[in-house]
Amino acid sequence: MPAVLDALYRDHANMVALLRVLDRQLTAFDDAEPVDYEIVGDVLTYCRDYPDIRHHPIEDHLYIVLRNLNPEMAAGAAPIVAEHGALADLAVEASVMLNQVLMEMSVSRDEFSTLGRRFVEAQTRHMEAEEKLLFPVALRVLKESHWDDMATVVLDPGDDPVFADGAVTRFDRLREEVQQISG
Repeated sequence: MPAVLDALYRDHANMVALLRVLDRQLTAFDDAEPVDYEIVGDVLTYCRDYPDIRHHPIEDHLYIVLRNLNPEMAAGAAPIVAEHGALADLAVEASVMLNQVLMEMSVSRDEFSTLGRRFVEAQTRHMEAEEKLLFPVALRVLKESHWDDMATVVLDPGDDPVFADGAVTRFDRLREEVQQISG
């Protein structure tokens, strides 16, 4: 598998693990059990920042190369790539609502839970669509030289603030939570 796709699939697997952590916290929230709001905030911060800094630009570039080579085959992936901005907006909205919950502002439990679940579902659906409609088409259309050219835009996995070896200590608790859930 080309290094670019390997990196994208790895990011998706990492995001799935984070969404499991968030889902677990939302379930605790729904059941009126203790919630680790720091973990929830860290997941939302990661989902708000990291994909737009590292992951989505790679997918966007992949789509552009694919579209330039075969617009008809790329057409099915266009709406998926266009979702990147909406996903970032949803992460920001969830972060803002989390802060409102923490500040005990007038946000109902149902509103926060519904938004959190919508966020998890949107992220999951988006990644599944990319893996079904963008990645396989790119694998069929792009030649080795295209993948080699794109490999220069794939940053070192060490750039990931949660999953890289020696990653940012700010996310130590989140990393531990992911490891605990992942077994």
